[in-house]
Amino acid sequence: MLLLTKRRITNYIFNFFIAILISSILMYLVENPAQPQVFTSIPKCFYFSIITFTSVGYGDISPVTDLGKVLASIIVILGVGLHGLFIGVIGVALMNAFKKIISI
Repeated sequence: MLLLTKRRITNYIFNFFIAILISSILMYLVENPAQPQVFTSIPKCFYFSIITFTSVGYGDISPVTDLGKVLASIIVILGVGLHGLFIGVIGVALMNAFKKIISI
């Protein structure tokens, strides 16, 4: 059971990283022509994607194009969804641990 939980957590982290990477590249392609001084590189967009995925939103970087705003909104929704999946995995692991303790 523990191996299955480790696999799910590893899967979550992998999916989180891939989603951040894809959103960073897309945000760079969309926003760099409009704001080359703000979205200067993909690592800078990587920072934006992490802040947006985790719903922190410092506000130091923000999209100005309509497509960039839509993309940022999608990133936030995906981030909330991925966090929900992670909490579900942790919840199932805790329930299984409690069941195991109670049955002993």
